[in-house]
Order: sequence, then structure tokens, then C-alpha cells
Amino acid sequence: MMSRFHTTAVAIHDPHRARTVSLAAAVLVGAILFSTGAFGSWAGIVVVGLLMAVVEEDLRRWRIPNRITFPGFAAALLHAAWLAGFDGLLSAFAGAGLALAVLAIPFAMGWLGAGDVKAVMALGAFFGVAALPSLLWWITTVGGLLALCTLVAEGQCLDLLRRWYRSLELSLLTRETWYIRPAAESTAAASLPFGVAIALGVAANRIWELTWIS
Repeated sequence: MMSRFHTTAVAIHDPHRARTVSLAAAVLVGAILFSTGAFGSWAGIVVVGLLMAVVEEDLRRWRIPNRITFPGFAAALLHAAWLAGFDGLLSAFAGAGLALAVLAIPFAMGWLGAGDVKAVMALGAFFGVAALPSLLWWITTVGGLLALCTLVAEGQCLDLLRRWYRSLELSLLTRETWYIRPAAESTAAASLPFGVAIALGVAANRIWELTWIS
């Protein structure tokens, strides 16, 4: 997914450094997941590898390509069929379908890229419908925290509060829904590398709630 953080300049002018940063981030994500005991099965290893690749690509290229998400989804279907046959396949497709349904609106609004959606669909196929709501909650929470930390670092929290206050004021006065968008050049208008939020959301869910796939 496209991102316009300060690391954008690194990616444009110093691709070797950008690759080093993205690889380091991917290894860190793998280490976090490893510390949660996520390597208990071959499927767990595949998911960790998928998430590491998602982080590396999203930080370095600002997109998550099909060559990562499609094999991940195929592995999820294979895992489901191996465990429960046709019923397992139905469960995997249901998880992917729920992920698509939930993320369709954020994608249509331009908040997420197609690669982000397909990565979460692959996770939905791995974990199933029952686990997906909690997983999506953690991913969204981590994404929000990353966005907030970025705004704090850029000193734009006050602008955010002002826009939200004005949006609420207009909504109450007109009885219509208003949202004042940030300036095009501001940090708030930039997209997050959502692949990082996906990976860290899975890690957080693993630590506090999610029973890892068998």
C-alpha cells in the first residue's frame, strides 16, 4: 500500500538502505511471532513467512503483490482441506469472504490497498470465521496506534483534534455527516504501510487472545 512517510525518501534515493530497513522490520516481526510460539505447525510457519514477506514488501515497495498473497491463500486452502476435507475448504472460503466483506468499504474509500485486503483474506482462510473478528479488531487497533504515533512524531495531533471538532460541530448544526479532510500535503493524508499493522495485529492477537492454527 502506498505510504508517504519520511522513509519514502529513503526508498526513492537510497534503495539499498530501504531494503535493509524493510528486511530488518520483517525479521523483527518474525522474531515477535516466534516468541509467541507460532511455529508449532507447518501452517504456523507458512503464516509467519507470509507476514514477514508482507511487511518487507509493504515497507520497501508500498504494495503487497499477488506473488505473496496468492500462494498464501492457496496454502490456507490446502491446510483447510488437509484438516477437514470439503468442510474445511468451505470454512476457509467463509473466512476469506468475511474478510473481503468487512474490508470492502475501507478499500472503496481508499484507506486500504488491494494487497492489504488480499493479505487479510489469506489470514481469514487460515484462521476461519470465528477467529476473524478478534483478529480484525487487533489489526485495526494496531493500525490506529501506528497512525497516532506518526501524527505525534510529526506534531500534527492538534490539527487532527481541530478537524474532528469542526466536523462534529458541523454535523450537529446541519444534522448531516461532515468530515473535514486533512490537507493533501499533511501526514494525516498519507497512507500507512498497513502490512505492518496486519503483522503486528496477528502477533497481538496471538499473545492475548488467539489460539494458533493447528
